Amino acid sequence: MKAEEKKEFFEVAAQTKKALEKLLDPNLFNYISAGNIAQHLHVHITPRYSAPREFDGITFKDEAWGKNIREGQATLKIPGNTLMELKEAIRKNL
Repeated sequence: MKAEEKKEFFEVAAQTKKALEKLLDPNLFNYISAGNIAQHLHVHITPRYSAPREFDGITFKDEAWGKNIREGQATLKIPGNTLMELKEAIRKNL
């Protein structure tokens, strides 16, 4: 990334983290970046929880708490309408 792009990326990441903190009160975050197949930056900002969290009637439990996040890959199937609610809630908190 160019310097200007890095600056914008870190600003957006910080705003996203603050929005997720307001909504879900995670204990910490994992940041994962990749771009193995396509020549682009692909980033995950993953909230981590020591205890379950609720959103839109769904319980989110961090099965890999205290471990590498890859050890507890998500098996929770999140309905499309809940994903849209979460997206809108994050957007409103940015």
